[in-house]
Amino acid sequence: MVKTFGAYACQIADPNPPRENGLEREYPEHLANYQRIYDMAHTVVLSHGDLAPHNILVMDGHITGVIDWEAAGWYPEYWEYTTMLKGLQLTAGPDGQIVPKTAWQRLVLSLPSFCYATEYDLEWSLWWLTMANWPPW
Repeated sequence: MVKTFGAYACQIADPNPPRENGLEREYPEHLANYQRIYDMAHTVVLSHGDLAPHNILVMDGHITGVIDWEAAGWYPEYWEYTTMLKGLQLTAGPDGQIVPKTAWQRLVLSLPSFCYATEYDLEWSLWWLTMANWPPW
């Protein structure tokens, strides 16, 4: 599934992105980087697809519900984690570890089950490939 979706996303990414920002120099690097995910084995699991603070209901310090399930589906096991970190590109510190920029990112990265830093990096390349082709607003 990852290969099918990723291949489609890479096909729709314009190989000639806007030149005014110098994006065409980064395109081959991001394309090659994302395609590395094809060699990684992942199981497919049911994921919320948009897990973020605004979709988690809390009362008296306890989670009472999770809303906004329209992005839910069967995704690779890393998908929930990488999409929770989406938005700002995370950077690596001097030790190579991801440096969180928000409280939400700190929480996600602190989860004992988070082991998808490589997948995040590869997914960032896919997001770059698709976002670089959006028209300027």
